[in-house]
Amino acid sequence: MKSIPLNSLPTIPSVIHVKHSDNQVVVELMINENLRCFQGHFDGSPVVAGVVQLDWAVLFAKQYLSFQGENIKISALKFQKLMLPKMKVNLKLIQQSETKFTFEYSNDDVIFSSAKIEIT
Repeated sequence: MKSIPLNSLPTIPSVIHVKHSDNQVVVELMINENLRCFQGHFDGSPVVAGVVQLDWAVLFAKQYLSFQGENIKISALKFQKLMLPKMKVNLKLIQQSETKFTFEYSNDDVIFSSAKIEIT
């Protein structure tokens, strides 16, 4: 079997739908099974690592809520369920101020993770 170079694999999930309202956005995502984050994490039982979930939340907050900055402070971080390949999840981003937002990954009644983030 021919191996695929890691740098050719996608790094973010597919965006299915985006819904804006007031100070929040909900991004519906498809966790594609060919994402780079699944390479070696873990062979045979891939999961989306917590640090990857944080990275995506910050990336989408910058894209859809216009956050700027590189210094990130994280609080109230909770990982509750494993996020797996082929899942559809909703990422809810709520802007609290010019530098703060909360995120929550969920699907129906299942919450995967959540946190409060400050970007400066």
